[in-house]
Amino acid sequence: MKHKKKKRIVWGISLFLLVCVIGGCAGILRFFPDAVYGFSQMMEKRQQAELQEISVETDAIPTAQLSSQSTEDVPILTLIDPEHPVPSDSAPCVPFRDTELLLREEVIPSLERLLSDAKEQTGEKLLIMSSYRTSEEQQELYEEDPSTASRPGSSEHESGLALDLYVYQYAGKNFIKTDAGRWVNEHCQDYGFVIRYPFGKKSVTGFSYERWHIRYVGTPHAEIMYQNHWTLEEYLKQLTPGVFYQYEDYLISRQQEADGCLQIPKDSTNVCVGSDNTGFYVVTAQMI
Repeated sequence: MKHKKKKRIVWGISLFLLVCVIGGCAGILRFFPDAVYGFSQMMEKRQQAELQEISVETDAIPTAQLSSQSTEDVPILTLIDPEHPVPSDSAPCVPFRDTELLLREEVIPSLERLLSDAKEQTGEKLLIMSSYRTSEEQQELYEEDPSTASRPGSSEHESGLALDLYVYQYAGKNFIKTDAGRWVNEHCQDYGFVIRYPFGKKSVTGFSYERWHIRYVGTPHAEIMYQNHWTLEEYLKQLTPGVFYQYEDYLISRQQEADGCLQIPKDSTNVCVGSDNTGFYVVTAQMI
């Protein structure tokens, strides 16, 4: 009898603990869906985007002559954080559609495609909470909550390259509860954007998970970063200075100027060059 009673007690305790675990998991899913989603994204196995070192013939071209003739799908890998303030010579922003929202001109074509496809794929309309901010606007946000807002001069919003998105009545952490929010987190790299502050990368970026904050970096860099679970900081460190890498039909190189020149691949087209704001330039070109 004592043995049976003890067995019932053990089963009762086990059942109670199981109920607690299930209830706890249900509570996490209900009250912290963003953290659950972010963790699943962090653990997701993706097809690694391999950067293959390659030897190419180059010409030394003066950096001043290397300006893109297009404003569409232009890579911009400017690193902006407290150690790398917004460059004083950043390109000006322009109005987005007929609103008061301002963005870098290079961002707009990709953003238009992103907004249109999100509506088509999910039936939900993406809205823009915040885009370009002046230093004064950033100062006000920082004074209101320095734990979440960047110091003036170190916010990506001051560059016109970043946006905060939302769906009607679903902003901030609730963004991920929407179909459009999840779609953006899974497909924005196809349009040259990245989730700038992904889950589990605070030690790298200095910011907690912001599933609503997207940053334009351009093609093919956004895809490479997404497939390899890299932040912008991690991606730039992967590019050994002076080395050329091939990814699909793209050539990528991070370089410093030598006598005012950069090394540009001879057999290439659609060459784009931009400062990464750390003393280097990133050359992106397509093979002919």
